[in-house]
Amino acid sequence: AVEEGETVAPFSLYFGNRFREEEFLYRTYLEKLAEEQKDWFKLHLAFSRDKLGADGKKIYVQDLVGITDDARHLLLEKPGMLYVCGNRNLPKPLQDN
Repeated sequence: AVEEGETVAPFSLYFGNRFREEEFLYRTYLEKLAEEQKDWFKLHLAFSRDKLGADGKKIYVQDLVGITDDARHLLLEKPGMLYVCGNRNLPKPLQDN
């Protein structure tokens, strides 16, 4: 749709895995999309074995959902889409919401 010039709803992708270099699926495409389509697409990444938070703890997708405003914005305040992706089962707190 975007390539055809159509307007799309805001979209946030929360992607997580263990290792960025080995498990970042569709990396080139997603990074390009995030750079070229900043007005509607946001990419949030969590690689639990590579990236540590300021407190030295692992960062998981559910952590990013909790600390960014996108989830609240897209689900409660305006129309949009939010996707949570990774190669593991979605944590129970995210399944319940």
